Amino acid sequence: MIDERDGRRVAKELSIPITGTIGVLDLAGEEGLVGAGSAVDRLRETSFRASPKLYRWLLERHR
Repeated sequence: MIDERDGRRVAKELSIPITGTIGVLDLAGEEGLVGAGSAVDRLRETSFRASPKLYRWLLERHR
């Protein structure tokens, strides 16, 4: 799991599969382990940053 841009770039160059925080939350939501809405609310209370588009994507997938 990696969110940092340079790290993601290197992982891609090395053909290492990557996922970030939103991807992990998506998988956890699919398994019924977390609610996407509450997860997004909690993330917004931290220093974590994601684009509004990415938050919308997660919320729409788990309506």
